[in-house]
Amino acid sequence: MQTHVKDKKRMKNMKSYENACIGNYTVIKYVAPAPSINGHVLLGRDAHGAERAIKIGAHGTEDKIFAEAQTLAQLSHPNIITLCDVGAHFDNPYLVLAPACPKTLETLTQNGTLHAQGTRAFAQVILGALEHAHKKGIYHC
Repeated sequence: MQTHVKDKKRMKNMKSYENACIGNYTVIKYVAPAPSINGHVLLGRDAHGAERAIKIGAHGTEDKIFAEAQTLAQLSHPNIITLCDVGAHFDNPYLVLAPACPKTLETLTQNGTLHAQGTRAFAQVILGALEHAHKKGIYHC
């Protein structure tokens, strides 16, 4: 059963949001806090079954969320997350993001540390994404 998120007490405890709907997305699970927007990152699923990250902020963080959406909308690179949607769910602004790559540093190091060649390849991927953003005048501090 799906429920809509509107109770402000529940907004503070996103861990209880499994199967809730935020916009057109069904929450699968809580992932992490998002302290810069006094919010949360959730794993959700769209109507087509694709997994998406939902970054939802507290009321009053609209400017930060929409600024991030404008920044992400300028970027198109295989190793940078893709903005899928932006909106507000009741008083809470949110972004919906598609993952850039299914492999994370955590998955790459599950069987131990990366060797020099793997480390170099991973660094090149990151640097390529940074170079793309920098060419667009976008810097992360």
